[in-house]
Amino acid sequence: MPEQFTSQITVDRNIVSLLSKFTYERSLPYAVREVVSNSYDADATVARINIDLKKDRIVIHDNGNGMTKAEFEFYLRIAGQRRGKRETPKFGRKRIGQFGVGFLAILPFCETLQIRSTTENSEEVFSADIPAAKFFKQDGKTVDVGAVVVSGEVEQNPRLKAEHFTEISLIRLSDLAKRYLSQK
Repeated sequence: MPEQFTSQITVDRNIVSLLSKFTYERSLPYAVREVVSNSYDADATVARINIDLKKDRIVIHDNGNGMTKAEFEFYLRIAGQRRGKRETPKFGRKRIGQFGVGFLAILPFCETLQIRSTTENSEEVFSADIPAAKFFKQDGKTVDVGAVVVSGEVEQNPRLKAEHFTEISLIRLSDLAKRYLSQK
């Protein structure tokens, strides 16, 4: 029986200062690039992007180090602390991301952001659903990001013990994503 859990995205008080240094273009390729940069920082050697308009989703799958549930919860803390050493553990790559801010770039392009991940030599696989659409103004009201619950589950899967990956799925693409894709 999978273990159920809930979590939240938390925002450090330094977010306003940090975000003021960056201006994000609201383009789908930029946002996908941010996710692939996270794959690079996780020592992935392969990142696959699958766009399936019939299923109304985009899936980005990498063979990087993967994440545990605890690492995922740290991943949800935007701009709080550096994400680890300046170099990646396996290949010694210079990290692209530092504070998790780029993760925010993907949220406008789907209703739900689903994450599934496991680390090597672990039977534990977690999945979580981030309700991306809830992070934007609803009925003209500002949204308290700390009040948005991220639900997920952890399950044991011995068949995946030798695997390590992260799969990020943009589910129910937003009008913004659909407009971009219809132009191409």
